[in-house]
Amino acid sequence: QFELAAHIRNPQTNPAPKGIEDRRLEIYRSLFFNTIEAFIANGFPILKSITDTERWTSMIRDFVHRHQSHSPYFLDIGAEFLHYLESERIAQPRDPVFLLQLAHYEWVELALDVSVIDFPEVRQQGDILENQPVVSPLAWVMSYHYPVHLIGPDFQPTEASTDTTQIIVYRDRQMQVGTRQHGVVSDGAADAPAAPGVAAEAWDSHANVLSNQGCMAPQRWPPQGLAACCSSLALIVVCVTERVTREHGIVPDGAA
Repeated sequence: QFELAAHIRNPQTNPAPKGIEDRRLEIYRSLFFNTIEAFIANGFPILKSITDTERWTSMIRDFVHRHQSHSPYFLDIGAEFLHYLESERIAQPRDPVFLLQLAHYEWVELALDVSVIDFPEVRQQGDILENQPVVSPLAWVMSYHYPVHLIGPDFQPTEASTDTTQIIVYRDRQMQVGTRQHGVVSDGAADAPAAPGVAAEAWDSHANVLSNQGCMAPQRWPPQGLAACCSSLALIVVCVTERVTREHGIVPDGAA
């Protein structure tokens, strides 16, 4: 079984077991690879759209060969692929400089889309000045050194910005995932942690997400206050700005 599994994961390196017809092995090889590739393509559509077919196929094959997944669930393939990109994959000369940060952003969108977190039972038309705001747990504040929400086939930056792009990625009550740019912070103007691959000492994001051990430090923007904390496959974000509160946060019944 180990010999068969090794061959299916990487047929170029591991020979097929003896005594099994290659026609039958091809069914297993194709089914395994195509299933994994489809899940990753659906979870990282922008990354795939800017990667040519040969490099994309090579990257997926290297992932299934090199990475040892820690979850049996298909929905966790995106997190496993992100871990592979950050910690296991050997960088290639043609890799875009923003690859890790774009992949992280697309994973955030996926994690929000499939999150089982519910909105709290609250009154949606409260008075922010008179009542107690309740911020949506499905609004996550992220920091990147590239405008990852704008990257696509027609826009691919070639170097990191000296400013930090702050965005809010959210899922609304209609189950739609969206992104809103919160602002651009000059380098050194905030304590916001960099995205993966930029400043590992500041924020080892994916390790924190998977291990449920890390917590992002409170940041000094906006003036009203912001804090974010990692948890397994989810970020719980508290942001008490009026705009975010009115759009994603609401007021509990009886709150004063």
